[in-house]
Amino acid sequence: MTTRIGWARGLATALVLAVLGGASVAAQEARKEAKADRPPNIVFILSDDEDLGIHPYMPKVKALIEDEGVTFDNAFVTYSLCCPSRSTILRGQYPHNTGVLGNLPPEGGFKTFRLLKREGSTVATWLQGVGYRTAFYGKYLNGYTEKDAPPPGWDEWHAANNNGYFNVDYKLNSNGKVVAYGDAPEDYLTDVIAEKASAHIRRFSAEGRPFFLYVAPFNPHSPYNPAPRHKGMFKDADLPRPPAFDEADVSDKPGFIQGLPLLSEKDVDDITGHYRARLECLQAIDDLAERLVGTLKDVGQLDNTYVVYASDNGFHLGLHRMKEGKDTAYEEDIRVPFALRGPGVPKGGHVGAMVLNNDFAPTFAAMAGVTPPGFVDGRSLLPLLKDPAAPWRRSFLVQRLGLEADERLKPANALAVRTGRYALTSYNDGEHELYDLETDPHQLHSMEPMADPALVEALTEKITQLKVCRGEACREAEDAPVGE
Repeated sequence: MTTRIGWARGLATALVLAVLGGASVAAQEARKEAKADRPPNIVFILSDDEDLGIHPYMPKVKALIEDEGVTFDNAFVTYSLCCPSRSTILRGQYPHNTGVLGNLPPEGGFKTFRLLKREGSTVATWLQGVGYRTAFYGKYLNGYTEKDAPPPGWDEWHAANNNGYFNVDYKLNSNGKVVAYGDAPEDYLTDVIAEKASAHIRRFSAEGRPFFLYVAPFNPHSPYNPAPRHKGMFKDADLPRPPAFDEADVSDKPGFIQGLPLLSEKDVDDITGHYRARLECLQAIDDLAERLVGTLKDVGQLDNTYVVYASDNGFHLGLHRMKEGKDTAYEEDIRVPFALRGPGVPKGGHVGAMVLNNDFAPTFAAMAGVTPPGFVDGRSLLPLLKDPAAPWRRSFLVQRLGLEADERLKPANALAVRTGRYALTSYNDGEHELYDLETDPHQLHSMEPMADPALVEALTEKITQLKVCRGEACREAEDAPVGE
């Protein structure tokens, strides 16, 4: 793994000279040299289950990150479920290469990730290996408990147990020590991790070390418990009802969708309540982003820090008759908000290329001047910041082992391919869906029965290639034209 070592050598020289000669001129010059060559910091904020539809209700994220940086308008995850997505984010691999294909063992979950020894090489170990101070806060991988040892690569570790979903009455593993929190307003988890991350920004900055912070609140994941100060804030918000909401005719859909009844009045009332609570839950993350950006500014590190915002997966509420969930290959589930600001990033820019959660880890590595291991499937997004029209992937794979949220939606194992125009999903029972997203962005009319056989064959072959690809072969398969 190729690394940047100039800064580390400069800092080491400064420390040695300081010890030998106090505040000598040579030591002062060495410190200046080390500071000038200091790699950028990275602060990564990852929300939980945030779809594009609710993202606009975060004015602080918009003003402080999107307006000051670049928004990726076509950002996707390759498995719309918490643990597979978060495993991909840590390693830059498709789920079939991380081996994490669900939230629970034996197919997935934290225990599977650890059993497969995936924690031995993650973005945390890569950056720590070149001198970065690394810190994690909040939700790690599904099934992690406060008694589980912190993984390698993290200087600061503050991960919550499953009670973190409630944001109260949870326990944190704080650097190996279990700390219990109650239900007082100051114990609200998203605020607690905001305070810890802010404190570490100050400490790491004072140490003169670059840092990587991975800040992962549980919001707006169910059970939808907003901070006390935000409760009732959106009590009158109208539930969006896009064309796919409670879809009237699902005869073109696979059997597990056809078997769903139309939504009842109670269903719609429940969905509306959850929608409003999700908006309220987002506000604590909005405050968290403001807190961290403000701290970076206070310590003089904002201009030398990439601040990255994303979600681990999308979410649906009432679409295609499904009440709520995320683990499908439909657009609402695989699309996520994604934006970043930082050194050299143009303000208010937009990138239309298809980017993936596979790309997060190699992008962070590139920011730190590190060449990631050969097992990485994704790619650095930095070239797109210089030229949004640079050659880029033409397709990617979406994987799904099963719809865990609702037993009525099984069988649901599926593989899908998404191109710039088409989305083909192939189910384990032989059913297929194919949409032309240029003419049918809401995926209301599957064109699979009457589609050009050559197009279906090309898309199916792309699934065959991508489902077994590894490393560079994934990038080559994604870049090759298909069905366009």
